[in-house]
Amino acid sequence: MISVRNLIFLLFVELVASIKHRVNLSKVERKIYGARNVPLNLVPDHDYIGRVSIGDPPQFFHVAFDINLGNVWVPDIECECTARCSLKFLCKSLCKAHCCEKKKIGSNSNQSIAILPTNAARDGILIPVCDKRSKYNKEISKTYLQDDREWKIRYVDGKASGKLAIDSLRLGDALNFSQTTIGLATSFPDGYKDVLYDGVFGLSRESAIEYDGLESPIGQAIRQGILDEPMITLWLDGSGKVGNTEPTGMITFGGMDSNHCGFISEYLPALGNDWKIMLKRVRIDNVISSRDWTVELDMSYPYIGGPRSALYGLAETIRASYDHFQDVYYIDCNAEFSLMLTFEQKEYPVSSKQLIYKDKRNKQGECVLAFQNYYNLQVDWRIGSPFLREYCVTLNFDGKVGISFPYQFGG
Repeated sequence: MISVRNLIFLLFVELVASIKHRVNLSKVERKIYGARNVPLNLVPDHDYIGRVSIGDPPQFFHVAFDINLGNVWVPDIECECTARCSLKFLCKSLCKAHCCEKKKIGSNSNQSIAILPTNAARDGILIPVCDKRSKYNKEISKTYLQDDREWKIRYVDGKASGKLAIDSLRLGDALNFSQTTIGLATSFPDGYKDVLYDGVFGLSRESAIEYDGLESPIGQAIRQGILDEPMITLWLDGSGKVGNTEPTGMITFGGMDSNHCGFISEYLPALGNDWKIMLKRVRIDNVISSRDWTVELDMSYPYIGGPRSALYGLAETIRASYDHFQDVYYIDCNAEFSLMLTFEQKEYPVSSKQLIYKDKRNKQGECVLAFQNYYNLQVDWRIGSPFLREYCVTLNFDGKVGISFPYQFGG
């Protein structure tokens, strides 16, 4: 039998060991961040956004995460437009081009109104794209370092450009850089005036800005040993609902998302230095289209985009119709089917609930089928949120993309 004295001694030893264990964990945590989760919120324009801080004291920005970009950019304070820019006849001669944007606001502009000044909801008003956005101000950051090299990133609808800067960057508890290179934007693509975020956080393997020694933030995190493992895991909530109080997605840096994702069922080789992969076959029922296609994954793309010849045949199988004038596929709202995708060996179904959504513009009561004829010289297919809401995707910086099934919660 253990005496009271011995029992007290054992309890004391256990308490000391427990305290020491916690201290050691704290030290490890400061040296390496490990697998950390960053919650995402889905906004009405299909972007998944999170919040970052730059500089000291921190300046906060809402950023959209982009799998296919390897840089971080936010609006610079210099993109602000002064009162003289509201004078239409002088704007182009006195102000930057983005200050002279004109936007016609109609009856279906709820998304735009959310980010525009309240007095701008009239036809022909000049809408400075930087209004109501968070902008980086180097003058108030004690950690700012001058770079001043010019940069530009091309998009389908234009380019973002400006000058580079070096400053601290923090993404929740996941990433904390004392110094990293950031793009300060003063020029923006056309679509920027409609989006609901300030800047972009790239998750690609390499920088899209071609300067010697300039690396992507994730590449920098791996080189500096900030992450336990050289990987990122993406999970998007299958409901696809906007405005949930709970996060509608999660990015896990440095490992798997053990809260939402199961074991990886298949690793796919990444092509080149980004996250493009191969697609071998698409199928609905007995209608099959097969070829060695290249694929680009895109969180903010609400469609399955591919060659018209392949999509048209698949759409016919499920009695969907194609509107040539609107370039839209329509389908019965109650249709049930699965789109089957084969990348390597395994077949991955995408259910009809992810591929059908209502469209108020359609007077016949039909729904939109999330197929989009896609034309791109570099990739054949662009696979967006309908697939990514069904599966977890792990971007491994050793050059492979893993696919896993998410855990199913509730009924």
